[in-house]
Amino acid sequence: MGKHMFKIGMTVVSVAIVSTVGDALAEDRYGAIVERQASALVEEGLVPAIVVGILRDGEREFHGLGAFSADDERKPSKDTLFEIGSISKVFTALLLAEAERRGELSIDDPLSKHLPEGVRSPALDGEEIRLWHLASHLSGLPRIPFNMTATTLDNPYEGYEEEHLWAFLERCELVSKPGETYAYSNLGAGLLGTILARTAGVSYEWLVEQRITAPLGMDDTAITLDDGQTDRFAPPHHLGGAASTNWTFDALAGAGAIRSTADDLLTFAEAQLDPGDSDLAPSFAMIAKRRAKAGDPTSIALGWHIAGDGSTLVHSGGTNGYRSSIFVDPRGDTAVVVLANATEERIPAVAEKILQEIIGIPAEPIAVAKKVEVDDVALDRLVGTYASDQLGTYEITRDGKRLLAKLGPQPAFEVFATSDTEFFYRVVDARIVFDLPEDGGDAETVTLFQNGMELHFNRKDR
Repeated sequence: MGKHMFKIGMTVVSVAIVSTVGDALAEDRYGAIVERQASALVEEGLVPAIVVGILRDGEREFHGLGAFSADDERKPSKDTLFEIGSISKVFTALLLAEAERRGELSIDDPLSKHLPEGVRSPALDGEEIRLWHLASHLSGLPRIPFNMTATTLDNPYEGYEEEHLWAFLERCELVSKPGETYAYSNLGAGLLGTILARTAGVSYEWLVEQRITAPLGMDDTAITLDDGQTDRFAPPHHLGGAASTNWTFDALAGAGAIRSTADDLLTFAEAQLDPGDSDLAPSFAMIAKRRAKAGDPTSIALGWHIAGDGSTLVHSGGTNGYRSSIFVDPRGDTAVVVLANATEERIPAVAEKILQEIIGIPAEPIAVAKKVEVDDVALDRLVGTYASDQLGTYEITRDGKRLLAKLGPQPAFEVFATSDTEFFYRVVDARIVFDLPEDGGDAETVTLFQNGMELHFNRKDR
């Protein structure tokens, strides 16, 4: 096997869930790898629940870590549903390939051919956007439309309808010439989903079900969940455990609306590895074909990114309470899926490291700083508003046992204790240190250490 290079940019309860594939019974072959690579995220309270699915030589294995939430002790399993975010883009790309196979369109069609009458298609230097550009982040469109007016991440895509999409295109100026420069675009993938639905005369959700999930037997992959699925839907969390919100999509559903399970995503991965004589086989082959560079050392296909080894297909996803990642390695006949119900940005790294270990490449686990508990009295001594003449205010607040730090107009982020006076961020590489007076009073100063700098703030609220 050739060398692989992958670059893409509470108490743990690990449950090995054995599944049958044909007549083969998968043993717990990779439990130790999963424990080493993923358990610290649950142990340190970063993520309530993680499910890892592994497909190797036709056999499946699943591991569930943690629990649904602090209030729901159910253990996650292969049948637990998660928002999969941008992994939905691979489904959208597959629908594009399917539309060409069915003769409904060509992936080389200009976008203008499929827009409503009178709606402008942006162009640059005489080059129009082609449909495949939308699936490969080569359209020149921005990441999100400027007329999406959400001010928080609570549910930013809700209510963004086709009328908003067409209004945006009327005024949009491309940031690069179509087909030339890779620039990741939720807008592009969402627009493609809407175009495919309009061409077929149905909804995007109907297309996903009728052309992908029903033929593949992916019964737990959907946008709208039934009552039984809702009961198995892991609730969303911010990093560190605070409850978050689910996302819903309208005109941009093709960018990230799908919910799924580890078992279903391994079914998708298995079909990508070997679709056999399925009607979808030509479309799976099409979406795996390299189209352009996507930044050293990765490339872009249709929907899929291709890792630095030149063959492993990769995509990750994230919404406001979930992170997901899927790796499909044709040379190793292996796929790894990792789903988590918190905004932990290192889930793709965990998936990558699990895959590396499975195929025999040593991989050190991600570093997870250990937190300690600080009592209420000690936390109260730190709460207050601090200020710097150059940097403005630094507000320290409490939410129960959680300490939150807010610098100027930025959002408040939770910080985690390593002692009564030292805390670290998990959203960025930074830490803060409070200076407490010897007489037992409140902290007088706080210092933020980030990017080699020491930024000092003095208490100002008394």
